[in-house]
Amino acid sequence: MLNLDQFMNIRFLQKQGHSVRAIARLTGHSRNTVRKLLRATRAPIPKSRVRPSKLDPFKAYLTERWQAHPLCAVRLVPVLRVLGFTGSSQIVRRFLQTLKADRRTDQTLTVRFETAPGEQAQCEWAEVGRYPQPDGTSVRVYAFVMVLGYARYLYVEFTRSMTLATLIRCHQNAFAFFGGWPRRILYDNMRQVVVGPERINERFLDFTRHHGFEVKRCRPYRTRTKGKMESSVSYLRDSFINARTFSGLDDLNAQCRHWLGSVANIRIHGTPQARPCDRLIEETLHSTPTKWPTAPRATLAWRPWFVFIKVITLYLHAGLAPGSASMPATTQS
Repeated sequence: MLNLDQFMNIRFLQKQGHSVRAIARLTGHSRNTVRKLLRATRAPIPKSRVRPSKLDPFKAYLTERWQAHPLCAVRLVPVLRVLGFTGSSQIVRRFLQTLKADRRTDQTLTVRFETAPGEQAQCEWAEVGRYPQPDGTSVRVYAFVMVLGYARYLYVEFTRSMTLATLIRCHQNAFAFFGGWPRRILYDNMRQVVVGPERINERFLDFTRHHGFEVKRCRPYRTRTKGKMESSVSYLRDSFINARTFSGLDDLNAQCRHWLGSVANIRIHGTPQARPCDRLIEETLHSTPTKWPTAPRATLAWRPWFVFIKVITLYLHAGLAPGSASMPATTQS
């Protein structure tokens, strides 16, 4: 296949008045090739050769592994060696470059999704780091972060654990801070919420049913579906956490609450070009629980707070007060 320079050279010789025979003699090509190129309406496009690579059997695994954790070739080559890869590390580097280019292109083509007022919030845990205690030990600190999708209004609470009880308490504090809750909340497959494929923690479902909001899960390895949360966590680290000193968890949360009210939620947000505190007024949040959580009778023993609420409800329906002489028959079992 001739390249573009050779094609243009043959056309140039023709314009100078050379015959096909003379052009063939001057360029070293056959007369049939010269005639074909002179009859062509455009320059020939070379076809790229697809050569088999030693990396071909491992490309699917490498793509999945890199999308989950974008490691460099130095980290990935030893893993591939164990799986039987015998090629050079340069092959892996070139393939990773194509994955990075695809991700950049995909990010460029992404259309930003804006939510309506009161429609969605995004929630995530962020690990802050280990901090020393007065007794010489260190404690791990986490940040519970929730942001309203429309207003970009941010709530942050620092904790020492990520248990389900802590998660629910942080939700309640966030709802009080916002003045309500949206119709759905997006989660990044956190283990306190997601317990399996298409399965949500039953205890957390009780909490969501009580408030009447829907649980939405992010697509795995799809960080763009929670872009508002990713940018909020990055902003939290840069604007508040880095180089921060504090005497304890209460002091850290007090400083954070002041930062939320004096910096984070009153700044001009870059995307909507408005202050989150001003857009919060437009949010149509729910502030009244829709119904009490329901659960099969066999599982009530695992929910003491639910049993207490159920008993009090039955008292009220029966017109009895705690301490009366009798109880409804349904609660005596």
